[in-house]
Amino acid sequence: MSQIQSSVGLITGIPIQDTVDQLISISARPRNLLSERNAGLKTQQVALDALSSRLLALQFTARRLSATSLFQQRRVSSSNTSALSAAIATNGSPALGSYQFTPVQTSQVQQLLSSEFESKETVVGEGSLTFQFGGYVDTGIDLSEINDGDGFERGEIRITDRSGSSSVIDLRFARTIDDVLAAITEDDTINVEAVADGTAIKLIDHTGGSGTLSVDDIGNGTTAADLGLDGISVTQDEITGSEIYRLHADTKLTALNDGNGIALLDELADVEVSLADGSTLQIDFLAGASPETSLGDILDTINAADPLKLQAAISSDGKRIELTDLTSGGGTFAVSSLFGGATAEDLGLTTTAAGGVITGNRLISGLKTTLLSRLGGGGGVGTLGVVEITDRSGASDLSIDLSSAETLEDVVELINNSGVDVLAQINSARNGITIRDTSGGSSNLIIASGDATNSAEALSIAVDAIVSSVNSGSLDRQSVSRQTTLASLNRGSGVELGSFIITDTNGDEAAVKLNTTGAEAETIGDVIDLINSAGLAVSARINDTGDGIAIEDTASGSETLSIRQSGNQTTAADLNLLGDAVDVSGTATIDGSFRFELVVGAEDTLEDVIDGINALDAGFTASSFFTGSGYRISLGADASGLSNAFTVDTTDADITFTEISSARDAVLLFGSAESAAAGLLVTSSDNTFENVVDGLNLTIRQSSSDAATINVTSSDTSIVDSAQNFVSSFNALRADLDTLTDFDETSGTTGLLFGSREALRVDTDLANLLTGRFFGVGSFESLERLGIEIDDQGKLSLDSDKLKAAFEDDPDSVETFFTDEDLGFIAKLDALVSQLAGEEGSLLTSSYDSLQSKVDANDEKIARLNDRLALERERLLNQFYQMELIVGQMRNNLSVLQSFTPIAPNSITIAQ
Repeated sequence: MSQIQSSVGLITGIPIQDTVDQLISISARPRNLLSERNAGLKTQQVALDALSSRLLALQFTARRLSATSLFQQRRVSSSNTSALSAAIATNGSPALGSYQFTPVQTSQVQQLLSSEFESKETVVGEGSLTFQFGGYVDTGIDLSEINDGDGFERGEIRITDRSGSSSVIDLRFARTIDDVLAAITEDDTINVEAVADGTAIKLIDHTGGSGTLSVDDIGNGTTAADLGLDGISVTQDEITGSEIYRLHADTKLTALNDGNGIALLDELADVEVSLADGSTLQIDFLAGASPETSLGDILDTINAADPLKLQAAISSDGKRIELTDLTSGGGTFAVSSLFGGATAEDLGLTTTAAGGVITGNRLISGLKTTLLSRLGGGGGVGTLGVVEITDRSGASDLSIDLSSAETLEDVVELINNSGVDVLAQINSARNGITIRDTSGGSSNLIIASGDATNSAEALSIAVDAIVSSVNSGSLDRQSVSRQTTLASLNRGSGVELGSFIITDTNGDEAAVKLNTTGAEAETIGDVIDLINSAGLAVSARINDTGDGIAIEDTASGSETLSIRQSGNQTTAADLNLLGDAVDVSGTATIDGSFRFELVVGAEDTLEDVIDGINALDAGFTASSFFTGSGYRISLGADASGLSNAFTVDTTDADITFTEISSARDAVLLFGSAESAAAGLLVTSSDNTFENVVDGLNLTIRQSSSDAATINVTSSDTSIVDSAQNFVSSFNALRADLDTLTDFDETSGTTGLLFGSREALRVDTDLANLLTGRFFGVGSFESLERLGIEIDDQGKLSLDSDKLKAAFEDDPDSVETFFTDEDLGFIAKLDALVSQLAGEEGSLLTSSYDSLQSKVDANDEKIARLNDRLALERERLLNQFYQMELIVGQMRNNLSVLQSFTPIAPNSITIAQ
C-alpha cells in the first residue's frame, strides 16, 4: 500500500498527521503514566544508590580507626636537641618510654697534608702513590674480645707516675685497645706511655723519677683489673700487665687469622686426620644442625669425631689449637684439607706433629699487631731466619734471629733488641715497617739476609745505601678472604647482587649471576666459585695482595680476557673487576684489587698530582692548600667514619703525607655517663644511629658529657585526624539524608526518599549505634566518652581535647574500643553497614532491586503499549487514506454527472 506523502489530505485538506497524533496521544496516556512512574522509580534508585555510597564511604573512613598501627604511632622528643636529635624511623613504632643517651663523640673525616712545595707548578718528582682503604698492620682489637670475650668494665683508673704525679684516666667510653692506649699516653698530668705488648699492655714511665709507678682502680671498679693493670706498683720505668687476650671457646671464627676467618666447605668434609694407628678421620664442620660459628664449635666437632682416638684443645699459650693423637703405631699424625679447600691451613693444623701432638700455627696476633701469616696478601712472608744489620756508625749485629717471630710486632721487638743503634717501628702509612738509624753515623745503613731464608727481602727491608732509614712499603696485610661478605665491601656499601659477563681469551663468554633466587652470593668465596664454575678458560682466586679477586687466563687464546656489565647493573664495578685484562708475568689477569695507584710522571706538577688523585674517583678528594709560604696537597676522605679511613703509601714517591685529622666514628652511650659501665656503646660512621632502639633514629649534633633524655610518647595526631574524618563523613551522610527526606511546607515538595522506610531505617539505626553503649571494650563505653557526640540535628561533632585526654589516660582502652573484632565500634559499624548497604540481601540493595523489578515490569508494559500504539497509528492513517480515496471517487463521479447535458421535454417526438 502506498504511503501518504503529505501530512495534509490532498483532496479533503484535512491535517491527517496532526489528527492522528492527537488521537494517538489520547491513546498513549496509560503508557505515559507508566513512563512517568518509571522515572520516579529510577530517581528513587539514584537516591538509594547515593545513600548506599555515603554509607560505604562512612565505613571506609571509619575503618581507618581500626588500624592497629594508628594507635602505635609515636611522638619523640629530645631534652637536648643541640646535642642529640631524635626521629621516628620510617614505619617505626618504638616502645613507649624515656631513654637516656650520651652523645660521646661525633664522627670525623680523615684529612692529610702533604709535604710543602714552592708553587702549584712545582714538579713533584717521578714515582707512584698507592691509596688503600684499610690494610693497617696495627689496628687495635675491640675490647669486647678481651678476657675470654667478657670484655672489660668501662670506668676510671688512677695512674701515678714515678715523679709522683697522679691522674684519673677516663675509660668510660673506650671501645678498642687503641682508645685505652691513647687515653693513658695523651694524658697531660702524667708522663706515662701505654703500648701493646703482645697480648698485654705495657706501661713506660718517661719522667726520669725514682718513685713508684702504680695503677689503681677507682672505688669498687674493676677497670684496671680487666685491663691486666690492677696491682701494678713498681719502682721501674717499664712494666707489662697480665695477659688479657687469648683464644677461648666463644672466639668467633670470623675473628681468627686477623679477621679473615676460616674457610669451610658446603656439603663436603673439610679435613682429614691421619693417625698413628694408620686410621683416618674425615671431619665435616658443617654437618651439624647448626653451622659452626665459634672456636668451641670447631673443637667440639673434632672431639666428637672419635673421642678415643683424637683430642682437640686450645693450647696453653692461648694462641693456637693443639691436637693430640690418642692412638699408637707407626703412622704419621697429620691433618690435611680435602677437596681443594684450605680449612686445615686456616686452622693452623698443617704443622708437623711432635710426640703425638700437633701444635698449630698461631690464630690470633695480639692486641695491636698482625700475624706474619696474614702478610703477603694472606700467603705470609715465608719462614724467617737471620738478618744482619749494620748501623751507620759501623756497628753490626749479624745474628738477629727472626725465626721465633709470629707477628709483625715480634719482628719489630727482635730488631729493637739487637745490638745496633736502629729503631724498628710501624711506618707512617701503617701498612709496613721502617728501620731508622739512630747512631748518628754517616756510613751506609746495611740490612741483609743472614741465611737462605732471605728474610730481609721477604720483609722488604734489605738496603745498603747512605740513607737514614728504610721503609718496607706495604707488606700487603690480607683484608679480603673467601669469607669476606659482599655486604662489607666498598666501605660498607656492599655489592649489587646482579650479574656480569666474562669473555675469555678463546672468545667464549658466560654470565656470572650473583642473584640466583635461593642461591644468592653472600661472600667473596661464593663469587670465586661462580666464576670458576662458569665453564670458561679462567681461574679465579684471592689476589696476591689479599684485597680482592684475581681472574687469570688459562687458555692463552688470541682474544682479550674482559669483563663487562650486564645491562645497567654495577656488580662488576663494585667488585673492581670491570674492564680488560693486563699482562702479569705473562698471564692475562684482571685484578680486582681495592687499591688505587697514581703514577707520577717526571714532569708532573703538584697541580697534576691533585688532578690525578681526583680522577681516581676513589672516595677521597685532593685540593691545594696555601700555607703562606708554599703549597701542599690537602687530602680528605669523602665521608666520615673509620670505614672510610685510607692509607697513602709514598714509598716510591718524592712526597710525604701527614695525617692531621684521623677518621673517627660517632659514639653513642645508651645510658648516662655516670652509669657508663652498665651502658651500651654503639658507633656510627655518619653521626646517625638508625633503629638504635627499634623504630627510633638518633643523630649526634655535638658531643656532650651530659645524657639527653629521649621521650617516646604515643602520638594522637593521626587518631584525631581519623576521628575528624569520620565525623565529617557522617555529617556528609547526614546532609544527604536530610535532603532526601525533606518536606517543604511552603511549596509542598518532598525529597526523593521522603517517608521511605529505608531512609528512616538508616537514620534510626545509625543514631542508635552512635549513641549506644559498648560493653567489654575497656574503660570507654561510648563515643561520647571519647569526644564524639551527636546533636539534636543528628550531626556529629568532635571534641579533640577530650579524645586526646582519653588516649593519654588509657590508650589501650581507646584502641580496644575501636578495634575489638567482636565488640568494638568499628566491628559493629561494619555489621550495620553490611545490613544496610551490603552487596547482597541488605536493606538498600533489596529496595534497589525491588524498584528495578518494578521498572523492568513497567518497561515491558510500555513496550507492549508502544506496539499497540504503532498498530493504531497505522490503522488511523489507513482509514484517512481510504477516506481520501472515497472522497476522490465521489468527486470524480460528481464531475461525470455534471458533464451530462439535460434534455428538454418539448424536444422529444413520439412516433405514431
